[in-house]
Amino acid sequence: MAVLFDKDGEHVKALEWYQRDLDGMEKALGKDHPSTLNTIHNIALLLDKNGDHVKAQEWHKRVLNGRVKTLDMDHGSTLETVHDIAKGMNLHCTVTNVEGSQ
Repeated sequence: MAVLFDKDGEHVKALEWYQRDLDGMEKALGKDHPSTLNTIHNIALLLDKNGDHVKAQEWHKRVLNGRVKTLDMDHGSTLETVHDIAKGMNLHCTVTNVEGSQ
């Protein structure tokens, strides 16, 4: 459902559904299970997409910590998270620079 709401531009509803999914995943599978971390990753991407880069970074770091713990630093999913953190930091710096120059 979250993906459908996101595609329709209903980001608040998408975030609500991702949170609902996350709550269930954490209870059923645990905080560091790959499926749980994928849901957290999706929340971070949605926040980045909507311009909330600071909050997205918090979620990305949560994913990174879980993936390092369960998969290793050199795993592809962990490296993808590192990339997303760098991309989000770049977006945040770009927005901050644009806003500061106005």
